[in-house]
Amino acid sequence: MTDHTMTEQPQQGRFGSAAVNVIWALGLLMVGVVAIFSVVYLAIYAHDVLVGMSARRVLWVAGAVLAAGAVWALVIWNRGPFRSHALLVGLAAIAITRLLDIALVGAPLISDFARYDGLAVQIAHNGPMLALVPTGYPTALAVVYAVFGSNPVNGQLLNCVIALLTGAMVFDITRRLWGDRPAAWALWLFALAPSQILMTGVLAAEAPYGLLVTAAIWISLKLGSRPLLAAVCIGCLLAASQYVRATTPVLLPAFMLIPFLAPAARLKPAAILAGVMAVVFLVCLLPVVAWNEQTRGELSISPSYYGGWSLLVDRKSVV
Repeated sequence: MTDHTMTEQPQQGRFGSAAVNVIWALGLLMVGVVAIFSVVYLAIYAHDVLVGMSARRVLWVAGAVLAAGAVWALVIWNRGPFRSHALLVGLAAIAITRLLDIALVGAPLISDFARYDGLAVQIAHNGPMLALVPTGYPTALAVVYAVFGSNPVNGQLLNCVIALLTGAMVFDITRRLWGDRPAAWALWLFALAPSQILMTGVLAAEAPYGLLVTAAIWISLKLGSRPLLAAVCIGCLLAASQYVRATTPVLLPAFMLIPFLAPAARLKPAAILAGVMAVVFLVCLLPVVAWNEQTRGELSISPSYYGGWSLLVDRKSVV
């Protein structure tokens, strides 16, 4: 007689099931909203993107994306030895597409990109500082500028490295939750998403911000057996992301729900971990609070001298 042994699955905590259902519902709703607005904006701006001197270069990047997609599909569905190299092939696709974007698609220094570049040069000469815009990303740029020279191309190459690190964590997060094949698909989507490719070539804060938020999610899984250390690390990473973009307070409550979603979660320990996460986050932002009190006369954790923030998009107007 064959012995069919079933692996015992951990039970969700008291609040886990309901919270997961709510999160899935909100996630699906946001996917629909993003899809609708993506189509609308694509229709509005397609003419500006595809017509002009850079059209041939854009087509070269598009061709590279399609070629990488074909190779990636073979890797995902192959049952032979290539399957074990999915991560390496995916990272190679990230590197190739990003480097092509840097080489072929021009990215002018305008708006926030020019501000970040100027701040990076200033920080490289004078040291860390706070300013009217978040200085987390300019500080990272300043380190690169100090070592390799104050050339925006060096900042673009930094974004390429950030994309590789983010892609590796996306792969590992998905692998831990759902297995190898979904992880390969997740990395493929990240590697070939046009928005992710094109944001690499501009000196914008989106790439490092995404890296830090993804790292917080990865830590929550990696250190799942050490919840207190995970809570401290998540608080630090979210605080670092706040120095990059002043939008993290909207995300903090979602991360504070993580202890309540753990298997066999209990209310009191989960609440303590959520509190630790929030306290660490606020302590790391005390320099911002002090700077705002001295320069603006108000207590705020925002590293940006801009107002009008929305919960959905970071539309801003000068106050």
